[in-house]
Amino acid sequence: MESKTKKKISPEPGKTGRQSRKRAKVHRTDDNRGAAPKRSQRPIYPRISHAQNPNQEARSIGFATANPNPVSRNHRICDSEPKPGSPKHSDLRQRTQTGKPEASDLRQRTHTQQPEASDLRQRTQTIRRLRANSRERSHNRTTMTKKFNWLVAGIGDIARKRVIPAIHAEPRSELYGLVSRNPKTVQGFGVKIWSDFEAALSDPAIDLVYVATPVVFHAPQTIAALRAGKHVLCEKPTAMNYAEAVEMQRVAEETGRTLGIAYYRRMYPKVQRAKELIAAGVIGTPAIAELTSHDWVPPEPGERGWRFHRAIAGGGPLYDIASHRLDLLNYFFGKPLRVSGHLSNLVHQMEVEDNATVMVEYDSGVRGIVDVRWHSRVPRDEFRIRGTEGEIDLTPLNGSALVYPGGKENIPAPANLHYPCIENFVSAVTGQAELASSGATSLPTGWITQQALDWYHKG
Repeated sequence: MESKTKKKISPEPGKTGRQSRKRAKVHRTDDNRGAAPKRSQRPIYPRISHAQNPNQEARSIGFATANPNPVSRNHRICDSEPKPGSPKHSDLRQRTQTGKPEASDLRQRTHTQQPEASDLRQRTQTIRRLRANSRERSHNRTTMTKKFNWLVAGIGDIARKRVIPAIHAEPRSELYGLVSRNPKTVQGFGVKIWSDFEAALSDPAIDLVYVATPVVFHAPQTIAALRAGKHVLCEKPTAMNYAEAVEMQRVAEETGRTLGIAYYRRMYPKVQRAKELIAAGVIGTPAIAELTSHDWVPPEPGERGWRFHRAIAGGGPLYDIASHRLDLLNYFFGKPLRVSGHLSNLVHQMEVEDNATVMVEYDSGVRGIVDVRWHSRVPRDEFRIRGTEGEIDLTPLNGSALVYPGGKENIPAPANLHYPCIENFVSAVTGQAELASSGATSLPTGWITQQALDWYHKG
């Protein structure tokens, strides 16, 4: 029977027995590195604290957690041969030594990198601009989700057929209340009802006001609503006279509220297309524009009977239908310089005129002629602009036809003529669009109307 005594290993010269045995164990482990060690040969790994990084501690004691094969403490993972393409340790040490900045270099870099006063001002302005843009985006998100409560004052034919349906159709708008002295006109809407306009303005939930009352009430009601902090969209014409229109605009600027006037025809897609063609030189230099609106409108009592009383309406077809055409002339040709007006009662004998002809000369040299009549049994709705190279024909103005040299287009007006006006007004209030027809842009129309009346009375 063989002896089970262990074979003693002679110590190497100059080393103790324990050091020699340890060295032998290392050599034996290195020789068997290619194969997995037997269970009895697997080393006992040191306990790793969970409070530390296991991989980091494993590397510090001489082995990697991904490789179960034991590694000598003197044979560190970092001392193995570098992989192809990776830098050698000598290169890394050299880079570290050569790249280490001296104290003088650090002081020089710090000194040279200090921003100048102009740079600081520029950075401050940039930060302020970014913050302002952020606040604006936040405001736009809020206003896009907010429903604006409308109050409509004056529930006549236009309000029922166009204004209120346009408010219902506009996604950011909500019909909140109505003001009318006639209870029959406000039945069935399911909203708040007031008979007194001043009382309605005291409701803080109201954001926007549409003034659709007779012309005599436009200025006082608009000014009261503006002073109450409401944005106002007023029916045309702006006011009874030019002085009232100027005061309305002044109060809008004073209160910081938005004032719009419902001259919606300048928002017709066909009208905007015609303006583009003129700017492109399709008809050469514009010379004269002619607009007519003829219809049979006898003086009759009823819901719209107020239009035939000068103290309430201000005038006849000059106020009612010429104002739209005059606004278009201003939209196309700019600043009016001189005006002449002719008014009469050719057929209907009433307080206001039954026809009016106005000629306007603009600073560009263009002359515009507007002829409106309530005594014609042949309806007309004509609009032509003649230039040195041809003419643009938008007849009928409320139709879709647009004819110009070398082309013809069909661009219909919206189904509800007031909808673009309502939509644009809400966008202007939220700051998402420029107001197409404002109190300021309507002032030239008021001035022309006043000049035509003064010219007529002086003649």
